[in-house]
Amino acid sequence: MINIAICDDDKTSANIIHGSVENIFLMHGTEARMFTYSSARALVEGMKNHVFDLILLDIEMPGTDGIALGRALRERGMSGDIIFISGREDRVFETFEVHPFGFVRKNTFVRDISAVIEAYIEKYDADRNVHSILVNSKEGMMALSVAKIMYIEGDRKDQLVHMENTERPVVISRSMEKLEEELSPSGFVRIHKGYIVSCRYIRVIGQQDLTLTDGTVLPVSRRKAKEVRGSYMEFVRDRNSPKLR
Repeated sequence: MINIAICDDDKTSANIIHGSVENIFLMHGTEARMFTYSSARALVEGMKNHVFDLILLDIEMPGTDGIALGRALRERGMSGDIIFISGREDRVFETFEVHPFGFVRKNTFVRDISAVIEAYIEKYDADRNVHSILVNSKEGMMALSVAKIMYIEGDRKDQLVHMENTERPVVISRSMEKLEEELSPSGFVRIHKGYIVSCRYIRVIGQQDLTLTDGTVLPVSRRKAKEVRGSYMEFVRDRNSPKLR
């Protein structure tokens, strides 16, 4: 069951979005539970009782706009997908720091919402069968879901694999070079001699470091800075451009 939140201060728009999204999921035979909120405050309150896999946000709302709300949610560690809905195409690049799954234009709503939600369903189905890597850990051989790996930290002969929503890292025996080779095609980038990071968990890239969605700050080596930014921009473009047509 996918939990979906819609946040739009306009009741008519919210109802249209709700009905359209619900119908697309029904057509694809995917179970979804929908929740509608009329303000950022109401959504945040709702998140105390529900974990949302997908949030559809209007950009222009009174008080906190959708982009600011999305930024705040990411800062709080929310890792679900966000889709922005707006007539302000000029603000699409502002949304990239929030790592949106897509951008739906109100003037082409029917076409855009179908394309974006269908792409999300494809991702959801793929994530359920996401590939894993086999590693030798302290506990023995195990499979790690690539989608859940946030970053890998070098620790002499062993490496520490930090997974989403897991307090203790998994200690494995494999070289950073081998891990970089295996994971690069899946959106991972070597940011430092001692760190490999998944682009999907990067929130902000600074001059000498970067911040992950859970608030972790990691160093970026000077010689790697250009490569890191390039890899991240490519990841964002690949994730978003097919859904902005």
